[in-house]
Amino acid sequence: MWVSTVPINSSSYKDAAGRGFRILYSYFQGNNDQSAKITMTAPVLTNIIPSINGPFCNSQLQAHPIKLPKHKYVVVRRFGGLMDDTSISTQASALKKSFKNSTWESAIIFNYKISDDHRSLTYMSVAGYNSPFQNENRINKVLLWFD
Repeated sequence: MWVSTVPINSSSYKDAAGRGFRILYSYFQGNNDQSAKITMTAPVLTNIIPSINGPFCNSQLQAHPIKLPKHKYVVVRRFGGLMDDTSISTQASALKKSFKNSTWESAIIFNYKISDDHRSLTYMSVAGYNSPFQNENRINKVLLWFD
């Protein structure tokens, strides 16, 4: 089972992830219907909904049951270091570029064009596998969902 916060509107991944993590941490420490402490597992998945105003305007951390994106496929790129707005954008761009001239290129690129009316927006996700207090040997992934 996955649990999630409500969507957090922010133009910064760091801000949205920090606010969401505090909510989840409280939930896992017993601020839930059962007053039960729950062991937190990895990954912590953050859905990022692109926006005309910036790529991180609606981030959602995975404290209620949720469903994963309803797309058929996902492409994933693993990277190290700390996640922030710059590293996420860089890694997502590198992942999209890695499919240049492939069978999947048009499907991936089509899903990540931002339109003025927001109807064709889809989102990407990032997954963090380490404690926020671990600074070295971090494992992160950027995920691009598509049909």
